[in-house]
Amino acid sequence: MPTKPMNRTRHTAVAVAATLFLLYGAFAVFLGQDTSWDTLNYHVYNPYAFLTGRLSLDLAPAQLQSYFNPVLDLPVYWLTQHVRPWLVGFWLGGFQGLNALLIFLIARLLLSSGEKVPLWTPLGLACLGCLNASFVAQLGTAAGDSSSSPFVLLALYLACLWHTALPQHQARSAPWAVWIGLLMGLAVGLKLTNAPFGLAMVLVLAVLPMHPANKVRQIFLYGLAALCSFAISAGWWFYLVWIKFGNPLFPQFNRLFKSDLAAATSVIDTRWGPVTTLEALAWPFWMSLRPWRIHDALLYNHLWLLVFIVGVLALASHLWRRRQSQNTNTTPALLVLVFVASGYVVWLKVFSIGRYMTVVEMLLPLLLLLGLKSIIWPKPSLILTFTLSFLSLILGLKHSNFGVRAAWAQQSYVVTVPTIQNPASATILIAAGGEPISWLLPHFPSQTAVLRVSGNFPRSNVYDQMVRQTVATRAGQVYAILPTAVDWTATRATQLNARLAASNLAQHPAACKLMGQLIHSTPRYREIQLLYGVDGRCHAQAEDRGASLLHNPNDQIDQGTQELADIGYRLAKKTCHSYPAFVGQMSLPYQFCNIEKIDS
Repeated sequence: MPTKPMNRTRHTAVAVAATLFLLYGAFAVFLGQDTSWDTLNYHVYNPYAFLTGRLSLDLAPAQLQSYFNPVLDLPVYWLTQHVRPWLVGFWLGGFQGLNALLIFLIARLLLSSGEKVPLWTPLGLACLGCLNASFVAQLGTAAGDSSSSPFVLLALYLACLWHTALPQHQARSAPWAVWIGLLMGLAVGLKLTNAPFGLAMVLVLAVLPMHPANKVRQIFLYGLAALCSFAISAGWWFYLVWIKFGNPLFPQFNRLFKSDLAAATSVIDTRWGPVTTLEALAWPFWMSLRPWRIHDALLYNHLWLLVFIVGVLALASHLWRRRQSQNTNTTPALLVLVFVASGYVVWLKVFSIGRYMTVVEMLLPLLLLLGLKSIIWPKPSLILTFTLSFLSLILGLKHSNFGVRAAWAQQSYVVTVPTIQNPASATILIAAGGEPISWLLPHFPSQTAVLRVSGNFPRSNVYDQMVRQTVATRAGQVYAILPTAVDWTATRATQLNARLAASNLAQHPAACKLMGQLIHSTPRYREIQLLYGVDGRCHAQAEDRGASLLHNPNDQIDQGTQELADIGYRLAKKTCHSYPAFVGQMSLPYQFCNIEKIDS
């Protein structure tokens, strides 16, 4: 008899999964092609370098990120090589949309205890959670945070399911711990910044209602499975890097491993995180009201503050009721709260970078509802949750700055490559400051070595000596790649025009006026106007900001000259030429020069 309800539940989950995959995939296509700093810096180069064996040929072309585990980027790179660009965005967005499916399943499990919950409630919580500004900024991109988070959320869902199954299957609990461990090990291996959640899951297992001896056994099985999964997804890569450089996390934590090629530093980004203890205790206030404290861009989510306030009140209410009733029973909701709270504490201490909390940020509407239900009646708490979450979503999308995406083209990347004499003996030095430029390299001859002399890599004297030695050993022509100045406001206007050209709405004056008012009120398009032209179409136009606000074209030449001088070389400036390169329809040209050794 229970078969029909079980099948109905399964069919519902499949239908929700397919719907969310299609919706988030379509939304990713609407947003445009990924042009994020991380993608242009290492998400394209790293899988290319791995597949072509460049670990022993190049030196940090993608800065310190050159040595990140490439596994998560390999499927994206394969898709880029084999399918249309917009399909890459669709498949990425659809996969990342599975986060919403898992939150839907978790919410349905948590809210259905003892009461019937309509389908739209967990589905609405999931969609609101997966439309926050930070998630939208990552949707359809190669960002590992939202691409690895489904494995974390699936592990959390299994832990909640395990809790509900414990009374009937206490003796057969080992497979649960193993599956959860495999998923968490995979998530951490793919993206090391998931480590706080791997530790948080240990505490989740510790509060499961089991005999203490059984808890220890399950935690051991979890840890063993996580280590095996981690070894498969990342351990082999860390071994290769360790053999090559003497540091498995090269160049990070080099103060501990002391590789000669990097400075003895931990390479920890100290821009983020609370400064004082008082600030740490109230950090969600800053996360909501001062998003630049946790993000490179303005990405607002006011639910951090609301959940923090409601959470403190709910905790006080829970402790009071527990003291009165002496009830020590655990619930699946408690598991989620333990997971979130412990993961947050570790994150705050180690990272404090907003996108590393993607997993928790997607859960915020659900957490708000759980908190409100513990201090007020269920129905008002549901209405209040959806109202506050929707308002936070609107404010976040309106006031956040998502950067700029490229309009889709026939190819993801098009790069014009200059003639390189004897590529097998030639060397290219990247003197581009901290600009992400390694996405160009798959289009250059594969025999040519590429060495970077700029950026965030903590170079040592041995590193600089290795650059000079490599150039001398190869004994061929030496070149330099430099960035060019980009007027990002004009670039945004150009990409917006490409979108308008493909939209029928651009033909209507009223629609043009309304769209102009909407985009002009957002930070990323504040310096752009929409005007209805004599050709009967809407056009984007960058406001005239004056020549003084634009970069001097020679700035990059001067910077490159200084960076090369530090290792004994100089640009042959008369040989510098600009070459076209495109990400989708976005023009990102670069400069290519000959260089020569400075006479000592």
